[in-house]
Amino acid sequence: MKQFPINSQMAPSTVLLIDDNQRYLDNASLNMDPHSLTLALAEPSDALKAIESAPQISTDPLSEHDESCHYSHLDIGKIHQTIYDPKRFDAISVALVDYAMPSMNGIKFCQRLSHSPIKKALVTGQADQNVAIDAFNKGIIDKFIVKDSPNFYALINETVKELQEGYFNALSLPVLTSLPKETQDTLKDPVFIGYFNENLSIHGIVEYYLLDESGSFFCLDAEGKPSILLVKQADELTTYAQIAQDNEAPDNIVSSLRNKTHIPLFYDEKDNETPVDQWQGLLHTAQEIKGENTYYVSYLADVTAKLTQDVISYNQHLVNL
Repeated sequence: MKQFPINSQMAPSTVLLIDDNQRYLDNASLNMDPHSLTLALAEPSDALKAIESAPQISTDPLSEHDESCHYSHLDIGKIHQTIYDPKRFDAISVALVDYAMPSMNGIKFCQRLSHSPIKKALVTGQADQNVAIDAFNKGIIDKFIVKDSPNFYALINETVKELQEGYFNALSLPVLTSLPKETQDTLKDPVFIGYFNENLSIHGIVEYYLLDESGSFFCLDAEGKPSILLVKQADELTTYAQIAQDNEAPDNIVSSLRNKTHIPLFYDEKDNETPVDQWQGLLHTAQEIKGENTYYVSYLADVTAKLTQDVISYNQHLVNL
């Protein structure tokens, strides 16, 4: 089975249900995974308007790398723009579309979304299955579901999960391919992926964003508590140690970096401008992860001080629905 790399970002997103049968919409909404965000509409024209007005997820949290500086510059403004956007969960990632609708059939509706990153699943009757297969083969839809299928709603939820993952896979690809090869290798290393997913589970993380070119991530749990999974490569720490030594930093800073017992977080411009002899305040105890390569990580469990304004959490968003 193909191992997908960790996405550059992931957050709860909205599933759009479109069917002219209101009873089906009501039942489908009730049977969706309770953690899913859904928008149910009976009229295709209303659905197209909802898609047009929905927020778009940014796919580039990184700024251009500045070769004149020994740090990877972070576009904090772009990252914060996503985190602080109270409507970020309204982004539509998946559309579940009924085929047989009087005003516009599901195939024509999905064709209207040909230039959209939204993943599309056609919900159809047994009699129209060949039409769905043809649409899938032509790339008009990403999946189809037959209404008479056993465990229909379980299949709906499985499809939504698969397509949402595919949605973020596709959005992440341009970012991931622009990263240094060492970081690309990190984000697809099964050992690192296992460590990453374990941290998401332990700390209840519901959204995360690639933070730098080393593979660090900014995370939020359902209550909006921020944390950072800080990641560095061995070569980076060697470079930092040499910079510290060349700038006559205290021995404890040089040795912490050279021995790879601590890793630095250069989060913002203030951190980037910190004199080398004051780097001690930027260093965090490192854990060694050995996979296809060796990685040095530190989980910073509460970085609320890094926020510059309030964040609307996922739980707050659910309450406001």
